[in-house]
Amino acid sequence: MEYMLKHFAKLVFRYTYGKKPKGWGPRIRQEYDYYTPEDYYQASIVSILKAEDKWLDIGSGRDIFPNNHRLAKVLTSRAKETVGVDPSPNVLDNDLLDRSYLGFTDKVPEENYYSLITLRMVAEHVADPDELVRQIHRVSASNAHIIVYTIYKWSPVSIMTKFTPFWAHHGPKKFFWRVEERDTFPVEYKMNTKLELDKAFSHMGFVNTHFMYLDDCRTLAKYKLTLHMELLFRKFLNLFKLHYPELCILSIYKKT
Repeated sequence: MEYMLKHFAKLVFRYTYGKKPKGWGPRIRQEYDYYTPEDYYQASIVSILKAEDKWLDIGSGRDIFPNNHRLAKVLTSRAKETVGVDPSPNVLDNDLLDRSYLGFTDKVPEENYYSLITLRMVAEHVADPDELVRQIHRVSASNAHIIVYTIYKWSPVSIMTKFTPFWAHHGPKKFFWRVEERDTFPVEYKMNTKLELDKAFSHMGFVNTHFMYLDDCRTLAKYKLTLHMELLFRKFLNLFKLHYPELCILSIYKKT
C-alpha cells in the first residue's frame, strides 16, 4: 500500500506542477524525490475514490484541497456527490460542494449513506473523538473508507502549539504558511497518534487498512536554503530508517 501511495503521490505532484516544475519549491522537492503529506493525502483519495462514491468531507472549509483547487475540482466531479460539513462558516464559501452543512457531524442528516469520508487536518481539533466516530459510523455506508490526515501529536510544532495560548498560534502560521486568521482554530490533540485513532475507530467496528508516518519538510520551506537543509537532514535520517522530526499521519479505515 505504501508503495502504491507513493506512486499516486508522484502522479499528483506531476499533475499539480508538471513534468518540469516552474517554481523553485517544487523543483527542489522533485530533486530530492520528496512528496509532501498533502501530496500523499490527495493521492490516497485519488487511489480510492470511485464514480459511484458519495463523498463527505468533514471540516471541509473553503476548499477541499487548499493548495490544489484544480485537482479538488476534478475529484469532486468524479464523485457521484460531494458534501461538506464544518462548524466554521468558511464551508459556505466552498464552491465544489453539492451541498454543505454548517455545524458538527451530527448536523449531517443522512444515515448509512457516504462511501468515502475524509478528515483533512481535523483530528487535532476534535474534543470528543468517540462522539465523532459514532457520527461517522452513523452516516457511513457499509464498506465505506474513512481517510484521516492530521499532524502527529509528538511533532515539535504540535508540542509548541499545545503549550502556547491560542492567541499566539496565528502569527507563526501566517509567517511560515501564509494562513489566514479565519483558518486558525483551537487544538485538542486527542486523536493524533495511531493508538488514539485505532482506539476510537475500533470501538465502532472500523478496521485500519493502512497507516503512514509522513515526513513534513514544510516548516522552513519558505526559503530555498532552509528547504534544502530540511530535505538534506531528512535524507540523512532516512538512511537509518528514521523519520524527520516533524511528522503528519495518514490513517485509512474501513467500515465492516
